[in-house]
Amino acid sequence: LESLFTVDPGLLTPSFSWEEMTTRSSSETRTYVLHSRHTGSHPDDYIWPEHLCLERLNNTQTKDVNCHIYVMTDRPKTLQLLNREISQTTACTYSSVSRNHTSSTVSFSKEHGPFAGRGYWQDLALSIRARNGMIAFHMNPRKYGLVRTSSALVRELIEFRRVLEHHHEWQDNNDKVVAVPSFWECRNPWREK
Repeated sequence: LESLFTVDPGLLTPSFSWEEMTTRSSSETRTYVLHSRHTGSHPDDYIWPEHLCLERLNNTQTKDVNCHIYVMTDRPKTLQLLNREISQTTACTYSSVSRNHTSSTVSFSKEHGPFAGRGYWQDLALSIRARNGMIAFHMNPRKYGLVRTSSALVRELIEFRRVLEHHHEWQDNNDKVVAVPSFWECRNPWREK
C-alpha cells in the first residue's frame, strides 16, 4: 500500500517540499493527524467534537515543544473551520492537501464530500507523517471498539511507520531496548478522559 504513494505522482503532496515534510516530522516536533469525517448526520460546519479533542490535546502539550497537525477532511468548509480552530485552540501549526484535491464525481460524494475517492488517498499520503497522536471522532464505535475503516487505515499506517522507525533508532542506539513511545488519541471526547 505504501508503494502507491510513490507510483502515482498525483498522490504526492506538491504544496510541501521533502525538506518541509521531514522537518515537520522531526523528533523535535510532535505531529498529529486530525481526521474529520462527516457521515451525513451533521452539517459541514459541525466541528464541536474536534474542538473538544483539540482542547484536550492542548492541555497535554508541553509549551516548549513544537507541534504540527496534519488535517484530513472531505469538506472544504470543515477544513476552513478546523484551520481556524487549530490556530485559536492550540499552539500547533497545521497543513493539508485539500487545496490540491481533484473534485470527485463518484456516486458516494454526497456522504463523503467533494473530495471522495482520490482525495482520501491524497490526504492519507500527507497524514501518515504524524507520529504522536490522532484525532478521529467516532460517535458510535463499532463492536470491540473498532473505528471506521478510513480512520483505522490511517492509524495502522502510522503505527507501522512508528514501529519501523523506532526499531531503526533502537538499532542505532547500541541495541538498548526502549519501548515505542505512547500514541495519544481522541475518538470521542465525551466518553474518554
